[in-house]
Amino acid sequence: MPAPQANAMAAVVRSMMGTVEAPWFLYGLGAVIAVLVEMTGVSSLAFALGMYLPLELNSPILLGAVVAWIVRRSARGDKVLEKSRNDRGTLVASGLIDVAQAFPLTLGANIGTTVTAVLASFTGNVSGVIVAFEHVLFNIIGVVTVYPIPPLRRIPIILAERLGKASERSRKVAFIYIVGTFFVIPICVIFVSRLLS
Repeated sequence: MPAPQANAMAAVVRSMMGTVEAPWFLYGLGAVIAVLVEMTGVSSLAFALGMYLPLELNSPILLGAVVAWIVRRSARGDKVLEKSRNDRGTLVASGLIDVAQAFPLTLGANIGTTVTAVLASFTGNVSGVIVAFEHVLFNIIGVVTVYPIPPLRRIPIILAERLGKASERSRKVAFIYIVGTFFVIPICVIFVSRLLS
């Protein structure tokens, strides 16, 4: 089963920057489905993976979800136990490590996922391989540029702490950040690049 990440990114980049017509209807439909799935309380990433993965891989995941639901249900009435079982905290959220300690882990994980995309791209076309290698090089150059210099290293940590505190006060901040970072800014960059070309 080939991983779709590199080829999917290549198709998006090709349609956005090239002469190939972008399938805007499909992009919009995917966004609407993701919003509807999120509104039901299901992670859109988990939903997308569930749609992509074959049944023999989905079955153990589904079984795990059923067991988690049964365990969560068994805590009804005991608010402390229910809260502790429902919290989906990470190491940082649980207070086991702080943001500064998690930063190098995040950088390493980011490079690791892009390396995985490179390996997966070898099953596709040349464009997918090129985009995957560019992604790895971009992340490695970013780490080599930012991490060794302590004042630069502090910037993402401070911004993450501020965003976390602001999001804790209002969920709208997190929503605006996600929409701005993953939709508004890329669309503006694509629009400006098309105007200039």
